[in-house]
Amino acid sequence: NSMKPKIADKKPVSLSVPSSPTVVKKPSDIFKSDEDDRQYLNELLLRSRQKALIYMDRAADKASISIVAQYGIFLYDVNPYDPPEYEKAAKHLKRAGIEGRYRDCLSNYLTLIREKKITNNNSSYEMGKMYELLSEFENWMDNRIVAKDYFDLSVSYYKNGALSNHPESMLRYAQLINEGRVKGSLKKALGLCRKASEMNHTPSIYYYGVLLEKTGLRVNMNKAIELYEKAIGYKYPNAMHRLAEITEENCMIKSDRQKCIDLYKKAADLKYHKSMYKYAQILEEGNYVMLNKSGALKYYKSAADSYNVKYILDYAEALKSGRLGVTDIDEATENYEKAYGITKDEAIIFYSNAVNFHHGRVMNMPMAASWYKKAADYGFLEAMVEYAKVMHFGQGVPVNKAEAAKYYKKAADQGHIESMYSYGMMLKNGDGVKANPAESDRYLAMAAANKK
Repeated sequence: NSMKPKIADKKPVSLSVPSSPTVVKKPSDIFKSDEDDRQYLNELLLRSRQKALIYMDRAADKASISIVAQYGIFLYDVNPYDPPEYEKAAKHLKRAGIEGRYRDCLSNYLTLIREKKITNNNSSYEMGKMYELLSEFENWMDNRIVAKDYFDLSVSYYKNGALSNHPESMLRYAQLINEGRVKGSLKKALGLCRKASEMNHTPSIYYYGVLLEKTGLRVNMNKAIELYEKAIGYKYPNAMHRLAEITEENCMIKSDRQKCIDLYKKAADLKYHKSMYKYAQILEEGNYVMLNKSGALKYYKSAADSYNVKYILDYAEALKSGRLGVTDIDEATENYEKAYGITKDEAIIFYSNAVNFHHGRVMNMPMAASWYKKAADYGFLEAMVEYAKVMHFGQGVPVNKAEAAKYYKKAADQGHIESMYSYGMMLKNGDGVKANPAESDRYLAMAAANKK
């Protein structure tokens, strides 16, 4: 595994023609894997560009997003054989840009609209959403000025949509006000959501409840609960999750706890990532349900399919540690790299390198310790813990208890319970540090209190 940081940049790979033909078995009429499909398409391209286009056209609706992205770019690019098929390209570029978050596809799609090469049938909300997504991409690339221009464009579309009483636009504009990203009062946001909710727009019904809660008034809290229950009637998972949280905070009897669990599971099964993660925790801990490690791993994996870095890292950590019955260092590494691609936090890729040297196919503990230390010094909590353990017990490196104590303390001060206990015991026994009974008692007490 390379120690060089990897960036998860989702740019489509071009459909290049191989220098010599390869014999490839046709996979199926529906794309199954990127590798097989690219080989088959390259073979078709060598024989007949037209056949390749026919094949892609027939299969694209059920293809993987990366192949859809390739097809869109393929149709969009000017070539010496045929004129660009802009309308057909637009369909695939838009899908790949939004669903697959392919920056180039979305940019090319909006270019077609700006240059009036296709008919723009998008609503104000759809246009706003696409420009907002482009703004996120540019922010990720540190192109702040371009990102701001795209964001301002998105806001103008949302605002125009809100003025036209378009519920999705009203909701998004209200959300941006509530998040402090555009100017406006809570009263204005409430008004927008109330109006959209009266159109029976389910997401607005839910978010109107969220804003009512924010007012802090008891009467509004009761109204918010009514709105959540109404949204649940439309099978809206966000409302299920929020009502489960409220019930959990106030539950007094066993039936309330069961109601919470049922709501979390229903929302999780509707692919709401926060509920997937919460239900995974419930299954792992076995609180009021039967302990189910394989089920927990399944829901952690589903939650990690989101762009939430915490969920991705926790799933990777579960695979690395094997605490849920499955150890998969390769998949753990893939998820660490995915998290790095989102955050560009070098500590994550340093930690990923350490995990590979510690648990991968080619073990090298001095290298693992070196990468753990680098990640720990960048503030990565799990790296602090792992580095402390390696140095404490001399796992493939010389024992250094003073170094172990230093990093246990760092992790303990960030709330890591096991490290609180380890550092407390080292202080108690004068192991690697000067004995300090008072500080030892403090850290051991913190560990005990947090464990409860």
